[in-house]
Amino acid sequence: MLEFHNPSLGPTVRTELPPLDTVHNTDPDMITIESLDGARGIINQDPEKNSEETLENKEQFEFMDDHDVVNGGVIGDQKPGNLDTEEEQENSPIDVVRATVKITDNPALPTFTFRALVLGTLFCILGAAVSEFYYFRSNALQYSSFFVTLIAYPLGNFLSRVLTCRKWRIFRWEFTLNPGPFNIKEHCLIVIIASSGGVSAYGTDILAVQDLYYKQNLGPLGSILLLLSTQCLGYGIAGFFRTYLVYPATMIWPSTLPSVTLFNTFHETDAYLTGDHTMLTPEQEIYAARGPSRMRFFMIVFVATFLYELFPLFLMPVLSSLAVLCLIGGPNNFYTNNLGSAFKGSGILNIGLDWNVAGATGPLYTPWWAQVNLYIGAIIMIWIIGPLIYFNNFWNAQKYPIMTTLLYDNTSHVYNHSRILTSGFFNSTLYASYSPVIMTPHNAMMFAISFVSLTAAVTHVTLYYGRDLHRGFKWWNRGDDRKTVFKADVHTRMMRASYKEVPMWWYLVVFAITLVISIVVCEVYPIYLPWWALLVAVAMAIFLTLPIGVIQAISGTQPGLNVITEMVCGYMLPGRPIANVTFKCNDRFYVCWQAYYGPLLRILVRKLRIHGHVSMSQLDI
Repeated sequence: MLEFHNPSLGPTVRTELPPLDTVHNTDPDMITIESLDGARGIINQDPEKNSEETLENKEQFEFMDDHDVVNGGVIGDQKPGNLDTEEEQENSPIDVVRATVKITDNPALPTFTFRALVLGTLFCILGAAVSEFYYFRSNALQYSSFFVTLIAYPLGNFLSRVLTCRKWRIFRWEFTLNPGPFNIKEHCLIVIIASSGGVSAYGTDILAVQDLYYKQNLGPLGSILLLLSTQCLGYGIAGFFRTYLVYPATMIWPSTLPSVTLFNTFHETDAYLTGDHTMLTPEQEIYAARGPSRMRFFMIVFVATFLYELFPLFLMPVLSSLAVLCLIGGPNNFYTNNLGSAFKGSGILNIGLDWNVAGATGPLYTPWWAQVNLYIGAIIMIWIIGPLIYFNNFWNAQKYPIMTTLLYDNTSHVYNHSRILTSGFFNSTLYASYSPVIMTPHNAMMFAISFVSLTAAVTHVTLYYGRDLHRGFKWWNRGDDRKTVFKADVHTRMMRASYKEVPMWWYLVVFAITLVISIVVCEVYPIYLPWWALLVAVAMAIFLTLPIGVIQAISGTQPGLNVITEMVCGYMLPGRPIANVTFKCNDRFYVCWQAYYGPLLRILVRKLRIHGHVSMSQLDI
């Protein structure tokens, strides 16, 4: 049995329990698991009582060896002593998941309905259009999945009231436009559709660069094939890694939990969620006894946020960035302006009272240890090392802005790349007569951090999860059943019990078709990326998806790949800027979550699908 051991979960406990079928709440601190054959077992949910029962009943519980316990980061507010059984577990071993995601499911609820398809498609088209329109703007409008969640709820309920309930029959198939009340699974499917396709295409950069700077045009067909191949290849890669990045209980993907909470808030009166209206976990009962219902609390926060955001966005934009040092030093102070400005400086002691700024890193759902790691690193590099380099004029730093990613020439002007190109290719003679490319110290430091963070991600996953991954690959190569080899959480087991799994050959077909399209585009159109270089990009993406995916799944943060891909392609294909941009797109696209691209997006929505108990086959269709 392969187990992904999440850091700092404490001793992992094994137990023999019957398969999970139905759950009945008998006591706030207890839940009852009823097996298919009628056997019943009581599992205590109190961590302290778990430890006592473990010591008293050694025949039932068996502790793992010390070498099976992995130390490292902490997810959420986990406490030692959580039960993580080998055969079955009564709930998720992660506190935040256990308090957020329901462990009940009603497979009879309709999901792949007419209204879900219509609303999901409309929001997908709207999101793609809005995201693409604002893609090159500095004040881009964020098309959030929470917006889709909020708007889809009243629209779904509206359609459930106005659409006819009449049933039509076509041969052996029967369907209706209105199967009943709008339910949580339809809601979840709409958001997943909109989140998957309602984004801008990163491949647009290739088309824009070619048109604006190199006066080249792929034409309508070539442009569509380029965008289609770069968008879809990630689906195939996602299928290969779902066993490692979706099924394990410790792969929580923190950014999915707010959406699940919002779904439950809107549909908390659904019969399939509440059952007898007393079926709450101990954590949920505590919260329910302390304050208003989740829907009422949500409406209070929603209205308060709406009213408050009018000030930083419209009435008092200064609230978005209060540069304390700039206000103290005045407009002409060289030191305070470079240290305190958030626009052109280091942003030291800069206060942002706009939630769009303060909430950019997801502070409400990103694990605390991950936030501390991010903030400490940013303070050391941007507030301490960066200013020391700048004010000591290292590498002539004071000739350039303290915080910039632009490239400069030897006259301290922005580098004019058109002066070193001939027909879209690098000209070494023109380069020698013009100027070498000068990178600012800040930009060089960011490149170094990128290399270090990516190396650290691979090293961390290798050290803490390498043995489990190696065992998984060996079992997979032997043809063992993934359902018995890989330890899955309670939600994954519930899905497997009620819905068919998507076969691997679906992903293989998508991967093969899109890879062929990518090769055709690179060979037929003026991309200047050889087919073998494209295969190198795909191989890098496949190799890096797993370590970066693990970091993303447990921490909610992810290292970038654009720097390493630029360097690799620069060594392989020197003097080909379009090939470099395409290589970066065909690599970064498959592993970068930051812009909701690639397989990690596909993996992300699969985890959301499991938390929302949506059929995988319906989702992939």
